[in-house]
Amino acid sequence: MNKFIYPVLTIGVLLLTGAIFSYSIPYLPSKNLSWQNQQKSESATNLIKNIFSSNKISILILGNPGEINYQNQGGENLTDTIMVAQFNSDSDKIYLISVPRDIWVLVGGEQMKINEVLAKYKANAIASKVEDITGVYLDGYAVVDLAMVKNAVDYFGGVDVILSRPAVDWVSGYTLDAGAHHLDGDDAVWLIRNRFDKEGDFFREKNQQQIINDLFSKFSKLSVSEKLAFIDKFILKSGLLEKSDLDASKLASYVMNTDSSKVKLYGIVMDSSTKLFESKTIPVTFGTLTQNVSVLLPTEGFEKYSDIRNYVKEQMSK
Repeated sequence: MNKFIYPVLTIGVLLLTGAIFSYSIPYLPSKNLSWQNQQKSESATNLIKNIFSSNKISILILGNPGEINYQNQGGENLTDTIMVAQFNSDSDKIYLISVPRDIWVLVGGEQMKINEVLAKYKANAIASKVEDITGVYLDGYAVVDLAMVKNAVDYFGGVDVILSRPAVDWVSGYTLDAGAHHLDGDDAVWLIRNRFDKEGDFFREKNQQQIINDLFSKFSKLSVSEKLAFIDKFILKSGLLEKSDLDASKLASYVMNTDSSKVKLYGIVMDSSTKLFESKTIPVTFGTLTQNVSVLLPTEGFEKYSDIRNYVKEQMSK
């Protein structure tokens, strides 16, 4: 199969669900975020304080290619998955909010696609922008790469998806027909990166959500020891925490108080049916060249997000 597009990573949601389900792990280790000139540390005081605080925790999941990139097509520093995972302990629901990577934003006085922000301004900047767009306060973030999603899918023996219409690679001609499919890690990465559809990036986001749902289902059926083994392999020993900002004290209450059998997963995709975004073509200069670039702008206007925030709030209240 010709797999040439940049990776989008679904394994990040398991970081949140793993913390919720793995009640035998009392905390995640603190770490020095030197890559962002920050330091994070945990204390017993914060741990006790947060155990009895908020009933919600929200984590920003950022996916980029990392060291693996099919056919050296570039884009190694772009963020191709931008997703907010929020767990509400009152309703036992996890909401997955897909944020379109093509949103045209203003950061540091510069206009760009939101998927460029992490590389240019680091995680705090993209987290702040995602909060502005969605209206969801973020408790932390995790940056994951292509190898993790491939390995996680293979760890579970593949994922099962049902396509409502064919997914086609317009370069190689490779096609997944409409209907049920069992995918290995490579095929899953190809599918969640494939945007060659009339819906464009929204098609990819829906496939991401479907694969995450199946991974979530498989993870939730593991025994306690199997869950701990997964968390040890993909979270504690994978290097994931080195580029993450996760407050162990905030996670502690959910680790200690959640009945995993009751947790349900709900996806929120702001596709064309919501009429929240308009597709526009704008001229962008790269060095001495000017090219037309397809971007998404809020229907209510550039850098105006009140309708989007209201939509997200409404979906999360159901």
